[in-house]
Amino acid sequence: MPVKFSATEGWYPFIKGITYDQWLNSGEISNKIIDLYIDSIVKAHQNGVVYGDRWGPNTMVVGDTTIIHFDFDISLEGIPAKEFELAQTLYYTLSFSSKKEVINRFLIRKLRSIRKTGQYNWKTLLRLIKGHYRHFRLTKYVCSQSFI
Repeated sequence: MPVKFSATEGWYPFIKGITYDQWLNSGEISNKIIDLYIDSIVKAHQNGVVYGDRWGPNTMVVGDTTIIHFDFDISLEGIPAKEFELAQTLYYTLSFSSKKEVINRFLIRKLRSIRKTGQYNWKTLLRLIKGHYRHFRLTKYVCSQSFI
């Protein structure tokens, strides 16, 4: 994706897309993009990458087939890092969405398929999702407790 690299610099083109949180509020939500987004996080984890800060403004949606992750400040390490990041990804997907009930049903199905992979500590993942709910319950980022 970089246009050019030198020994000390890299140049990237302007990305023509919208941030994931903007997309979730656009009213044109599709399970395809949400599926791509969550699958890209799971695939990153399978390859040892844990970004550490997965929320809408740190991801771009380009067209209807591309997800681009970026971040500049933190990464997570340690045993619960990938569970924390997946919990964060799922929670923010629901909390930023303008169509919470549709997304809620989709995410529950998606969670069931992720659980079957055995890639995540399920008890830890659920505890972290509940922790996100408790943390955000009095803010504009609150989401349905039925997801939890």
